[in-house]
Amino acid sequence: MKSMGKPSPQRQNVERTWKPKVGGILTIIAGFIASCIWVAILSDLGVSRVLGILPGFLVIWGGWQALKRRNWRLALLASILSILSPPSAPLGIAATILIIMAKDEFDKISNDELHTKI
Repeated sequence: MKSMGKPSPQRQNVERTWKPKVGGILTIIAGFIASCIWVAILSDLGVSRVLGILPGFLVIWGGWQALKRRNWRLALLASILSILSPPSAPLGIAATILIIMAKDEFDKISNDELHTKI
């Protein structure tokens, strides 16, 4: 079990900045906005609201991963997806830039570890 106060061994020498936290917060906000808009649009069209909630959930989950500096790929994917909804696009662009700049601050997970966690 990892201790809560110490950084993981993979990122001990990397300076921690505000970029992943702000990028994660922007991604979460953009995901919430996009999800609300898509649910409203889809319900007006008579389509299941789940189709609007699922991408929003993925974006919010990726923002959470950015906040925790865990999964850079998911955080980047989520920030890029948040660009696709016009009202949240400015937040998504800013989040994507910050998450790309903070790549070295995220935990390094090998493919083997990633598959065992899933």
